[in-house]
Amino acid sequence: MLYFVVIYLFAAILLYGGFAILKGSPPKIYGFYSQAGSFFRVKVMILKLLMYLRARKKSGKSSGYGKSSHETADLMEHPQALTSDKNSFDSVYASFGNSEGARIVCRVSHRQQNRAEICLLMEIPGKGYFETPVFPDTTLYNCSQSNKMFSAGGLRFICIEPMKKWIIHYDGLLRKGRRLSSDEPIGELVHCKLWITWKAGFSLYNYDTDICPNMVAQGIAREIWSREFFQELENGHQTHYEQWGESFVTFQQENQDIVSLNVRGMRDHSFGIRDWNNFHRYIMHLAYFENGTYISLALISLENSVTNWVLGHIGMPNGFEKHNITWSDKEIWEIGEQGKMPDEWTIHFKAGDKDYKLTVKVTGTTLYYYGENRIAKVTNKMCDFTLNDIKGYGNVEVMYRNDTESNLFNNEPEFQLLKELAINKERNITVPFQHNSCKSSNIVGGKGMQLALLDSLDDKRFKVPKGFCVTVTAFNEHFNGNSILKKQLEMLKNACSINDLENLRMTCEKTMELIVQSEISLEMKDEIENQLTDTFQGSQVRVAVRSSAVGEDGDEMSAAGQMDTFLGMKTDDEIIESVKKCWASYFSFVAVQYRRQNGQEIVQSMAVVVQEMVPAESAGVMFTRDAVTHSPCFMTISGNFGLGESVVSGSSDPDVIRVKRGYTDELSIDEIVIGEKKASIQMKEDSGGIEEIVNDTDNKEKLACLSEKDVLRLAEIGIFLEKRFGSPRDVEWAIFNGEIFLLQARPVTTGESIPDEHLKHEFDTATLSSSEIMTTANIGEMLPGAITPLTVSTFSHALDYTFCQWFKSIGVVDKIHINGRFMGVSNNHLFINLHAMEGLCVRVQIADKRFSELAIAGQTLDDLISEESLFNFWPKISTFKRIYHVFTYLMEFRRQEKRMKEWAKREKSFKVGNNLTSSKELWEEINKKKYELNEVWRMTLINSARGSSWSQIIMSILSQGIPDWKSEHYSDMAMLLSNCENVYSASVPEAIQHLASCISKDDKRRLKFISLSPQDAYNWFQRPENTDINNLFKDFIERHGHRCIREAEMMEKSWKIDNEKIISILQTMLQTPIKEKPSNKGLGINESIDQIKSTKLNIITRLILKIVLPKAKNGVGVREEGKSMAVKIHDEFKQAYWRLASIMVKEGFIPEEELLFFFTHDEIGEMIKNRSGRLLSLVKRRKRYFPNFQKSKFNKMNAGKPIPIDPEEDESLSYQSKEQLKG
Repeated sequence: MLYFVVIYLFAAILLYGGFAILKGSPPKIYGFYSQAGSFFRVKVMILKLLMYLRARKKSGKSSGYGKSSHETADLMEHPQALTSDKNSFDSVYASFGNSEGARIVCRVSHRQQNRAEICLLMEIPGKGYFETPVFPDTTLYNCSQSNKMFSAGGLRFICIEPMKKWIIHYDGLLRKGRRLSSDEPIGELVHCKLWITWKAGFSLYNYDTDICPNMVAQGIAREIWSREFFQELENGHQTHYEQWGESFVTFQQENQDIVSLNVRGMRDHSFGIRDWNNFHRYIMHLAYFENGTYISLALISLENSVTNWVLGHIGMPNGFEKHNITWSDKEIWEIGEQGKMPDEWTIHFKAGDKDYKLTVKVTGTTLYYYGENRIAKVTNKMCDFTLNDIKGYGNVEVMYRNDTESNLFNNEPEFQLLKELAINKERNITVPFQHNSCKSSNIVGGKGMQLALLDSLDDKRFKVPKGFCVTVTAFNEHFNGNSILKKQLEMLKNACSINDLENLRMTCEKTMELIVQSEISLEMKDEIENQLTDTFQGSQVRVAVRSSAVGEDGDEMSAAGQMDTFLGMKTDDEIIESVKKCWASYFSFVAVQYRRQNGQEIVQSMAVVVQEMVPAESAGVMFTRDAVTHSPCFMTISGNFGLGESVVSGSSDPDVIRVKRGYTDELSIDEIVIGEKKASIQMKEDSGGIEEIVNDTDNKEKLACLSEKDVLRLAEIGIFLEKRFGSPRDVEWAIFNGEIFLLQARPVTTGESIPDEHLKHEFDTATLSSSEIMTTANIGEMLPGAITPLTVSTFSHALDYTFCQWFKSIGVVDKIHINGRFMGVSNNHLFINLHAMEGLCVRVQIADKRFSELAIAGQTLDDLISEESLFNFWPKISTFKRIYHVFTYLMEFRRQEKRMKEWAKREKSFKVGNNLTSSKELWEEINKKKYELNEVWRMTLINSARGSSWSQIIMSILSQGIPDWKSEHYSDMAMLLSNCENVYSASVPEAIQHLASCISKDDKRRLKFISLSPQDAYNWFQRPENTDINNLFKDFIERHGHRCIREAEMMEKSWKIDNEKIISILQTMLQTPIKEKPSNKGLGINESIDQIKSTKLNIITRLILKIVLPKAKNGVGVREEGKSMAVKIHDEFKQAYWRLASIMVKEGFIPEEELLFFFTHDEIGEMIKNRSGRLLSLVKRRKRYFPNFQKSKFNKMNAGKPIPIDPEEDESLSYQSKEQLKG
């Protein structure tokens, strides 16, 4: 029988195959778009199986079609190394908008050979439309590419926290209005500053792993398969992922007022191979809707592989759930196939078993081109969207293949960027500017390296005076070979770890004195003298001897002017003595204090530059951007007669010339301000050194030190240097006998620190719609007021982690949100997202929305949180799943009950790096154990919910299932749960009360106690006559010493660590005599049940209540004991961070301990690893601004992003409970 079945089956397959072959493939639509053939379904099944197996396979390097490219978020987010393929690319893109009409689209794509593609366009309400001046072209050349950021043409994308936070920044010219053709005039260009802080609101969508297999398979299955087809598919693969969220934006045009905006949208990252010649068409829809939903839908057609792909997904307002689009009624040829897109169209699609109708209406169009010969013609269409009657906004990017127009815009340069060489070792004591090692700041410091790069330029418009560098090798050999200096440097490091500035000043002076008195070895002297002869051909020229420290003149910090320069030196002895004085100046109080305040190593290496001096007729400084506004439209030149030292030092009022610079580098003098120039500096004629000369006030004071011709010559050189170095320059110049000499060309230290407005919102979390309810209830009692960045990154993260893990363990969500959605932050204040919290009520059968609101807010919130808004936030699931979640819900209670018992055994011995003395080791220990902080808060909060579940059963009995709970029900509930025995939180105020009453028994002792300072009062406890009080105090600290006010704040020391806090509380209480309160035993179980007034109990409900009530009361006790345990573990981390702060001060990472709490946890690790001066500067600004956060007040209930209220405003949404339990 089986034999005949097999035969018949085989025959059927042959028959089907023969029919399919005879039928052939259907004709292509428009002669290009492939359609489903006879084997379509079979091919789809095969592809889906292959994608499934590929996703499961762990080995192999290739990514895509089910397999991720990188294992960690950090590796994915940062710039990727480009491959040797000429079409290799690494691109970031962002699209934002709001309902008021704001639209922002920006993109940077790194390409081979320092090329980049740039896109920037925006519509700012009240200001108009702006776009990058390069439009309609997008390619830029000589773009300096970094492994830290994406940048091109003044536009920067910087990852702050992978998958959580990005900054997008632009400072440069923008065109006001659209330019649709290169034939049109450039238009009005204005200097604009744009700063965007983007925060993730949704989890990541990775097209390598999350894409719908069925839609991918359908696109591939339509095509005719061949080896070449699959090779093309593999070669053209690119990793692409996107993430949606909220951004805070500031925009400033010229010197106008700053515009602040809140916008929502997406940012993405793509890398791999992108050849614009392989694209035929695409239509990419990016839309965000008022209820917090978003849509990403792309219709794609490729030239040599898949001609018809429909790929996309929809994100739900809860931020966790995304559903792939599994069907669409539109394919790409049905929308704008003939080269012109309609102004309005509609797409029906299915996602997550739900039908959607998307309507698109175009409101504005921008044209630009990508690729060689403008092969990709792209229109970006700003649009209004509607999704099933919900309004939204966003943009549609449409690409057509452009085979007709040639590339009319080509700014490819004839030269390459100057770059520092990565050389770390050099044996020579001296190296001339032409030596390769001189192009490394690790060998010759920042100043020396910049001079060597400048000297490498072969340009007839300027000269670089001859010179050489005394390397860091010389510095190290000199100090390592001198035991007295080595010992003194150790003393200097110790002085820096003590907060005694006078002692530090004296130690610096002693160090400098010893260095100047020390003798340079004969070998070193000989080498310096030989280099002088080789460089200057034996002629006795005047030279400048300048300090050149490693790390100066960089992106992080600038040490300009802190160390000494010695000018006009003539003899070898003078020069060698000046080298020692330069070394000594590195340890001046000013230089040491600067490094100390910026978290840098106190003792580092430095080099010295020896350079021929120019007997300048005039000299000064040139900034290739406006020195104040950083506008690229203007250059600033300052100068004086004589040497430039009078300008650099500020000893004389110089001439200031402002040069106007056009977009295509045309130059004109905008303004000349003649300075007083009462004195100038010249080299002494006979001896070495310089002297100040009083200028002829009747002549030079009235004349400019530069002719207009020389001004334009300098400006032209400045543009050249900016292009060669790839960034704005701060240039020192001199003119002698009509020739221009360049003495330095360091990078301009720009004002790219975070703007003040963004500092206010630096740690704000994303809110995805204006209907989300954020509350200070509950969390505001535990942690009132503003919290430090360290607390945001630890405690707030721990709470978010808790709820994410809890919801995942139950099955409410499938994945953990990397940024969390349950806790919110605004102006450094902590909030609870009630819509997120109530996911349990929607998806667990027994959970009750009202009880959740009572537990968090102390009241029901039907007027604020309707069922409709909850179902929008948490779409409904099947009843079967809701019932199944009851089982997983209860199982999680059991797991966490077990965990609590385990922690009860561990808590006394739990420590965090108590014996570690290195900041690196201690931070790593904290980092390793930080997950345990998350776990203990998870255990605590879930056990709190377990206790509350018994209370929910009691309310169900009291209400007898009626939907509307009455005030009598609440009163009976409060009465039943009052006077719970052995509740830890109640014992804290009782213990304080008891301690105060014992002191108050003797009024003389009370008066003496309150008259003392907290420190003296603590010492007073130790006296023999106060043994009874001291024993009570010790007992209190033993049991409750881990507690304090605002105990979750990492900077707040516990009573155990800072006894003075609790003593101050006692002194305040004892301003008037206190008597011991009599104990109140309260009602028994039966007595309590007898007092119920809201309902009549039958025998069964009374019996159930007698069983449940003790468990509910015990649940209250368990909740408070669990919270105490969590606070105790939390306090161990607080102590560890304080120890870390102390060590980091000693090791010179931070100048004061409290600064540590204004880093995030990860930033501390970065500081220890990299000693970032820029980061420390930001941390100081946070600390200075923090008092403003502490003054901020918020309504108890906030719809959408919480905004601080005016102190005089009425808190109309505020709720105050008549009875409050605190502790």
